[in-house]
Amino acid sequence: MIKRIFLGVLVLGLAILTIPPLRVRADPYLERMGETMHWLLEGPLSPMLNPYRRLKTQSEMGEAVRELIRDRNAGFVRPEPDEFRQFMQRELEGEDGLDGWGTPYIMVPQQDSMFIVSAGPDHEFDTEDDIVERLRFGAPAYMPRR
Repeated sequence: MIKRIFLGVLVLGLAILTIPPLRVRADPYLERMGETMHWLLEGPLSPMLNPYRRLKTQSEMGEAVRELIRDRNAGFVRPEPDEFRQFMQRELEGEDGLDGWGTPYIMVPQQDSMFIVSAGPDHEFDTEDDIVERLRFGAPAYMPRR
């Protein structure tokens, strides 16, 4: 019985996705379902997802630092702050240049270093939950390519 219900729902779903008139009629319902799924992920489940998002963000920031060190050692000029998202997209293949919470990373240059900053769960910069990675400039460091 459950197999038949599952098969019926599967066939109906495939029909909705492949037949344009059915898809047009189903769009409002699918949109509402998408909003509900978004609410579930960003509402009650958000605290459970934050550790994963934090690890993803820290991993991406670490990879960006490694790429910046490689670029510096190769004699390339560091990206400007307004070019940093494009740098993240280019250097971290398959990523969109956004942190785990969907906020673009920013780069804050200093005289002898630079900071890569994620706004963290609250999506606001200069708050307690920001994730910051510092890269000091100095003599080129050896970092082999993988």
